[in-house]
Amino acid sequence: MQTEAAHDLHLSGNGSAMGGIYRMVHLEGLSTIDGDLVCEQCVAHGVVRVHGNLRTETAAFHGKADVFGDVAAGSADIHGSMHISGLCHVQKTLRMHGSSRLQNGVHAEVIHIHGRTHVGAGCVAREIEVRGVAQLTKDVRAERIDCNGVLRLGGLCEAEEFLCRGQLHSSGLINAEKIYIRLHAKSGVQEIGCTDLRIERGHGFFARRHKLVVDMIEGDHIYVENVVAKRIRGNRITVGHGVYVERVEYREEFKRQHGARVGEIVQL
Repeated sequence: MQTEAAHDLHLSGNGSAMGGIYRMVHLEGLSTIDGDLVCEQCVAHGVVRVHGNLRTETAAFHGKADVFGDVAAGSADIHGSMHISGLCHVQKTLRMHGSSRLQNGVHAEVIHIHGRTHVGAGCVAREIEVRGVAQLTKDVRAERIDCNGVLRLGGLCEAEEFLCRGQLHSSGLINAEKIYIRLHAKSGVQEIGCTDLRIERGHGFFARRHKLVVDMIEGDHIYVENVVAKRIRGNRITVGHGVYVERVEYREEFKRQHGARVGEIVQL
């Protein structure tokens, strides 16, 4: 980013400035930027409004921030409340602690969600880690998704590895090479496609009540517990305790453990 000739911007209290090209931007209190902001580093404490696009190498927000445009950053740390009206594009790591709303989607190398995050459009990353509540309303693509909390998916989810320990809701297809789900609450998924799938119930007195309701599961190697499914199709299938499935279609091997109920079994 070419900002060698630029100067620094420092606002404190109740301040405002025009957008432009700066080197270091430090905002404290109630700050308003009118226009596009380009800088090497942006650090904000308090309430910030950027009426334009933000482009920076590093960004750190502590408090409440609204960007009424796109955000392009090398890395970004958000602590508090953040709303981005446009696309959020982070080259390296995006960390969100608190409540964030990314209205027009997010692209990043790594996304860490600690708290509550809503993404209103597509989400693309190499790795997505959720330690809280994440609502990803459109398509999601990542190499690895690791959730320990609540994950709500509204579109197609594609990954090489999908891990979820907690509560999962999806109105579309979850498609991954390897899927591991440990249930700690009632969950629901429309369809699962995979190579290897393992669904286990969690621990505790109420674990038997934590069911995953799914229309269709299809994969090569499948092991499920506490699943209520219309159809399961695969090469090697094992249905364990707490499972009810209307129809099982298998090619090589089928095992039914004690406590599992199956309506119809068909070898393909």
